[in-house]
Amino acid sequence: MSRTILIENDKAYLDENSGDLIFYRDKKPVTGLIQTPNKLHEINIYNLKLILTDYCNFSCKYCFIEKSIDYMKHSRNMMPWSIAKAGIDLFCDLSFATDYTPKMINLYGGEPLLNKEILKKSVKYIRDIEKTNKINSKIEIVLDTNGSLIDEEIASFLVEHDIVTIVSVDGNRLIHNKVRTYKDGKGTFDDVISGYEKIKNKNGKVVVSCVLSPYNSDNIEYIITYFRYYLNATSVGLNMLHPIHGVNKLPFADSNAKLFQTYKKAYLTAKEKGVYIEHIMRRIRPIVEGRIRYKDCPSYGWRIVIDPSGRISPCEAFFSCGKYTINDVKKYSKAKFKSLFTQWARRYPFELPSCNDCCSNTICGGGCAYNAYVLYGSIMKVDKRTCFVCQELLKWIIKEIYDKLKIKDKLSNKNYYIPTPDEKTFLYGKIPMDNINLSPLYHYSAFCEVK
Repeated sequence: MSRTILIENDKAYLDENSGDLIFYRDKKPVTGLIQTPNKLHEINIYNLKLILTDYCNFSCKYCFIEKSIDYMKHSRNMMPWSIAKAGIDLFCDLSFATDYTPKMINLYGGEPLLNKEILKKSVKYIRDIEKTNKINSKIEIVLDTNGSLIDEEIASFLVEHDIVTIVSVDGNRLIHNKVRTYKDGKGTFDDVISGYEKIKNKNGKVVVSCVLSPYNSDNIEYIITYFRYYLNATSVGLNMLHPIHGVNKLPFADSNAKLFQTYKKAYLTAKEKGVYIEHIMRRIRPIVEGRIRYKDCPSYGWRIVIDPSGRISPCEAFFSCGKYTINDVKKYSKAKFKSLFTQWARRYPFELPSCNDCCSNTICGGGCAYNAYVLYGSIMKVDKRTCFVCQELLKWIIKEIYDKLKIKDKLSNKNYYIPTPDEKTFLYGKIPMDNINLSPLYHYSAFCEVK
């Protein structure tokens, strides 16, 4: 589609050089050739995902990781210490020259707390590394967990070692228990909230991650309000459903149009209640601040993922099928690593021909490579679901700015107008964007934005 968006008798677009939102009436301003930073093509590792186990004690209806493992008959494992240590050491070597800070290590699964002793040993090792010259940065450790196994001892350990914990909650008890159950079908809500509150009561860093599905999308305003006031959550992730490898389709997903409307309703509620929704603000913040979000995922040249058996990949979703993986972390091949990760480093809109004329290519970051691969056959294809949501969100936000700032009047005596970031901050509402502690994952949200 055309990069230009029509609003009444006027036009608007996001400039691919500056990231500025430009309104004009007749003649489009000339801003020069697109200049993308050279480092975008390079591998700049700043994030490690350690998959401590691919076992899980839950049986969530939509989990693409679990269902892809089952479909592909992939064997499950617990990561031993030798692989965890080798993975952390490799990450230190690969990320040392990367100037992005803080570096980040995700402890992931399956359910990582099923491998509790290796998790604790890994955390202590990482914190010891911070005290040496082995890595030139502070390390933010993030635990992705379903929350059910967090007891007082684990909660104290997480707080003591300054770990950001992401707990998956899909709504209140009734909504959550429809989709996030134990293997026997029993609801998990009470155990999840118990774990969440144990960290919260110790003033630990804990945020909520929610998966959007037909089970909760019709109640999204209530759910955001519930998170804010019942869970006292000021940072929330709203994840799209992913397709299941081998099945090659999205399980019971809302339409793209409904997904956009759900995000829109969530944003308006969050703006009023003061909640930072990472998956939405990664689109809106660049519009406000005049920044370009070149890449949507650290997998595009910024992340290594290591599975329990020691395989390396840019993305955890590919381990079940064996695509885009290298064996193994203890026999690291620099040549194989460079070949694979350079390919992924070039996956962003300005390298995808079909994105050249898209209105939202400065804020979408290319969407999800796994979605593109499973649904359309190649990681270099467009993730059409993310693309649609970004385009519709941008058109709506531009109309909001046009009306709020009375752009029509401003263009009555000039050919174009560029709103300042201060003029656009009304889009933040009650979200205190100057408070970095609002979202412990703010750095992740803004990792590949350039002014």
